[in-house]
Amino acid sequence: MFHELKYDGYRLRLERDGDRVRLITKGGNDFTKRFPWIVEAALKDCQKQFVIDGEAIVRGVDGYSDFNVLHSVSFTL
Repeated sequence: MFHELKYDGYRLRLERDGDRVRLITKGGNDFTKRFPWIVEAALKDCQKQFVIDGEAIVRGVDGYSDFNVLHSVSFTL
């Protein structure tokens, strides 16, 4: 039995193939340009090919995920 924590963020699939990194939502939308810091972190990894299924969140000052901040940051870029 698996248990998955659900944070208040965007479910994303991070795909790296060489120098190409993509962030794809569950619905198939490309969020790569909305989260350049995730792309930058993926490019620093020594592995050249991988896929990570996860959730992009922004932690608030209280340590919990803050969707309002995530939404405003990702859509104002």
